[in-house]
Amino acid sequence: TTVTLTPEDDIAALWPDVRAADNSFGRLWLGATSRKGAPSSGYFDFLRFHRAVLGADTFAVQAGLIADYAPMYPSVLQLQGLEVSYFSEHLNWFGGTPSFQDCSNWTKAYPKSKISPFVLAAQQAAFIHAGGGLASLNHPFGTGFGVSLGDSTAARHTIVTGLLASGALFDVLEVGYQERVANLGGHLALWDTMLRNGQYLTGTGVSDNHDGERNSWSKAKDRFATGAWTQTLDEASLVSAISGGRIFCRELSAVGPSLDLEVAGAAAHMGQVLVGNVDAEVALRILAPGLPVGGAVRVVQGAVEEGARALDPSSAVVAVIPAADFIAGERTVTISNSQSSFTRVEVMDPGGRCIAFSNPVSPVPVGRVAAT
Repeated sequence: TTVTLTPEDDIAALWPDVRAADNSFGRLWLGATSRKGAPSSGYFDFLRFHRAVLGADTFAVQAGLIADYAPMYPSVLQLQGLEVSYFSEHLNWFGGTPSFQDCSNWTKAYPKSKISPFVLAAQQAAFIHAGGGLASLNHPFGTGFGVSLGDSTAARHTIVTGLLASGALFDVLEVGYQERVANLGGHLALWDTMLRNGQYLTGTGVSDNHDGERNSWSKAKDRFATGAWTQTLDEASLVSAISGGRIFCRELSAVGPSLDLEVAGAAAHMGQVLVGNVDAEVALRILAPGLPVGGAVRVVQGAVEEGARALDPSSAVVAVIPAADFIAGERTVTISNSQSSFTRVEVMDPGGRCIAFSNPVSPVPVGRVAAT
């Protein structure tokens, strides 16, 4: 017996309020039953998938879905992006004109190719930049789930060495993972190490969810969402916020803090570099409405040493401020300005678990050169 199924037709019949082409087809299961429990035997074979839409044409289908959903959800900005994934070093393409690239030469070379995956990732980043987009390095410790690295130091050294040697110019680093091969502390240490080397990568939360199930975000261990400070809800403003570090991350929940930073009387904001301040110390204004009761804010500062090729972070917690000390959602503290540095904040819940973090603001004293 040969049976041909068209899942999209079944989905349209079962859920008429959902665009049938907008589905995730997975977890296929084949089974059979016998009448009245009679013994039987059989087998399934020659399973074939015939896809009517392939490659770049899938973008046209997605564009059509976005157009269909737009009037249904007018408050939601829907944008097309692309995950450029061939080796485990996946990249996301934000903004510009996403397009499919020809990786046939890589296909022929793999797995005998001895090209560094970081070199390939750098080539992919260059391709994204040529298309006017921002390149995000995703899940930098790998694609596994849970925490398999008790101590991620050795893995961090390998990643930093590979990134610096490849000359890769990424714009974004996925940082917000409680458990993705390394724990959140390992991801923050990797980010801080890149910042120490003058690589000002915008730190983001998790960019995708593979479950596709209702409320699966709220149940996931890795549920850091990315918030952007923009004046308007459009692609240009969002891309500008990402590239400029006007980004904070927090775990999805009913309530959560929003974060922003200012130094030296708003002379520079989160994501920006303050150059030429002569004072030995500068005022850091932390805006953090929505802090959890009983929680705290940690102020993290680290030196920026361009060209150092450092493998370890220089960051340290320089202040811990109870949530109760924030008046009207803000607090000002003093930080050192004795050397080029970056400063960011982390929000801890009452149990000491990090549930939100900001991007850094970077004061640079007179006589120092700011990283670009």
